[in-house]
Amino acid sequence: MYIQNPPIHISEQLHRIYDEKNIIQEIQQPYNGITKTILQQFYNGYDDKIIGLEIAKMKVLQALYPLMDNKQKKPVVILFYGDSGIGKTETAHYLCELLDGKLMRKQFSMYQNNQFGTYLFGGSYGEGSFAKDLLDRDSNVILLDEFDKANPVFHSAFYQLFDEGVYEDQNYKVNLDHAIIICTSNYKTENEIKEQLGTPIFNRFDAVIHFEDLSNEAKEKIARNFIQESIEKYEEDGIEMDKNILLRLQKSAIAYSNAREIKHLIQNTFSLYAIRQLCLNDVTSELND
Repeated sequence: MYIQNPPIHISEQLHRIYDEKNIIQEIQQPYNGITKTILQQFYNGYDDKIIGLEIAKMKVLQALYPLMDNKQKKPVVILFYGDSGIGKTETAHYLCELLDGKLMRKQFSMYQNNQFGTYLFGGSYGEGSFAKDLLDRDSNVILLDEFDKANPVFHSAFYQLFDEGVYEDQNYKVNLDHAIIICTSNYKTENEIKEQLGTPIFNRFDAVIHFEDLSNEAKEKIARNFIQESIEKYEEDGIEMDKNILLRLQKSAIAYSNAREIKHLIQNTFSLYAIRQLCLNDVTSELND
C-alpha cells in the first residue's frame, strides 16, 4: 500500500504499529540540485535572459555556490530587492528552467487577511496549506514573491524553514534539504528592509541582493529585443513597421524605468500601427470596389 504525503498523525500512527516489523519504507521525491554545470550555464546564459544585471548575477552565483553537489544540506535563502519589472522574478524562473523543474511561486500580496494564518499554520486536513503546497512542489526552487507584503506577525512561521529547512504545521512536516528559497521585495535599501521586516527575519537571509536600476544602454538593448520579437510576430500578419518608428521606439525606451514598461510601450505601438494599417487597407479596398 502506498500513502502519498500522509498527515503527521497518520505517519506517526503507522510507525507506532509497524516499526518493529520493519516494513515501512519512506521514499522522498528527488529534485535536481546545483552542480558545477548548472552554475556555468547560469553564468553564460543569464545575460541573454535578463539584461543589465551583471552585479546581481554574480551575487546570485555566489549565494548558490554552497549548494553545489549537495555540499550544504540547509536551504539557501535569498532576498532580491529593487524596483519591480527589473528581473527578480525572471531570475528565479531562469534558475528553475536550468534545473528542469516548475517553479513553486507564492504571491504574498494576495494574502492580506486572516486566512493567511490558516494557510501558514494549517487548518482542517482538507484545506489548502503552505506545507501541503511544499510537499506537492515540482522543483526545489521556491519563490515567495512580494515577501514584504505579508504581515510581519507571520514571519515567525518561516524561522525554522530558513534556519533548518524544515516546515511544520498541525498537519504536515516538510523537509527542504538543498532547496533554494527566493524572496522578492520592492525595497530600495538594506536599511529599509531591516526597518520594515525586522532583524530576526533579515538575519536569516543567506544573501540580500540588490537588483539595480537599468542603465540607458540596458534599456535600449531590452527594447531592441522586444522590437525584434514583435517584428517577427507581426510579419506573419503582413504588417511591416516603418524603420523610423522602430528607431524612435528604441530611443524612447530610455524614458522608462523597467523592462515591463518598455515591453508595454512596444506592444502598444505595434498594435496601434497594425490597427491603422488594417483599417486603412479595408477603407482603400471599399473605395476601390
